[in-house]
Amino acid sequence: VGADMEEKLVDKELLLKESLRRAALSPSEGMAMIGDRSYDIWGGKRVGLYTAGVLWGIGSEEELREAGADVIFSSTEELLRLKEL
Repeated sequence: VGADMEEKLVDKELLLKESLRRAALSPSEGMAMIGDRSYDIWGGKRVGLYTAGVLWGIGSEEELREAGADVIFSSTEELLRLKEL
């Protein structure tokens, strides 16, 4: 699910809720929002997901920490640890 041309689905929280609705899922343990910007983290938190920030995108470590990311990864190799958390 991504932003639509009509700009009805541009807010990360709404996108996540729509993704979960389409998949007939509810936020649960074992699910995570992985993103590189603060709005990814905020959206994930609002929906009730564990949040992981990644440093190979646009956002900075400071931005992700201030947004409240549960964990921050600096490489894709580290991201594989997410399943262990």
